[in-house]
Amino acid sequence: MNKKLVLFFALSILLVLPVLSLAIAFAPQPGSGAVNIQSLISGIISILWWIFLGIIVIMFIIAGILFLTAQGSEDQLGKAKKAVIWGGVGVFVAILGYSAFITIQSFLL
Repeated sequence: MNKKLVLFFALSILLVLPVLSLAIAFAPQPGSGAVNIQSLISGIISILWWIFLGIIVIMFIIAGILFLTAQGSEDQLGKAKKAVIWGGVGVFVAILGYSAFITIQSFLL
């Protein structure tokens, strides 16, 4: 179990590091004064979008591994099917949340 947990965190870190390197684009320019709230929130949502996508990819990879290691066991196949279903729910929630943000942003501007 510990190996799976370490592998999960290692993959999570590898998927998040490129997104964190883009965070410098959201820093205010020196001497520009106040931070633009709209660009700050947009930057945070953009980073969260990529993190959600990384988690969803990891979820589907884990579900695929569960399917491969089930070897016909009904219990293991049930766990794998639940993992795929919850991965699909995660995709739906992520798309719904991001589209809600874009819709609200377009109404406010």
